[in-house]
Amino acid sequence: MEQQEVILYNAPEIATKKTVTGWVGSDGHFWGNNEHMARWSSCTHKACGCGNIHSKSWTCCQECREKKRAERYYAMPEQAWDGETMIHSDTCHEYFQDLESLEDFCEWESLTPDQLQLVICQPNYMEYVEDDIWCDHLPDGSTLSDCVDKEVLDALDRLNDVIKKTRPILSWSPGKYRTSVSLLKDDG
Repeated sequence: MEQQEVILYNAPEIATKKTVTGWVGSDGHFWGNNEHMARWSSCTHKACGCGNIHSKSWTCCQECREKKRAERYYAMPEQAWDGETMIHSDTCHEYFQDLESLEDFCEWESLTPDQLQLVICQPNYMEYVEDDIWCDHLPDGSTLSDCVDKEVLDALDRLNDVIKKTRPILSWSPGKYRTSVSLLKDDG
């Protein structure tokens, strides 16, 4: 076995005093050569590309964010609304179940339906329960079938069969098609 060299704490050759330069934020934190982080850690606001000032928590000002949001909205393909599927207002971040609730909202907020920039929603279905959901609680190298009775596994299969048959909708999310009340499908 090799002998480790003994170096004492107070040995003069193990530590030397150096002068270091670098960027320090207004909070006193030393960032070395990273000027960006020294400035970022100390600032509260930034200048947007358009010249407006905004909170550093955003990448651009409110005006530019709104412009980009509107550009994304109008770049979406347009589709007729069936009047039953949930719709979402891209501008107000509200969901509407039917035409009546949309019209009530417009009346309360003194808005027109066109100002809402509506998006047809897509359903968020209940997902199947996979047996690996409990994998963090299983002993290493084990599967659920190694640890529970067949009765539990059968019940899990039955639950997944019911989920597959009924496809329960848990919630809705804005989809990929924009719409308007004027595009309401006419069933008559």
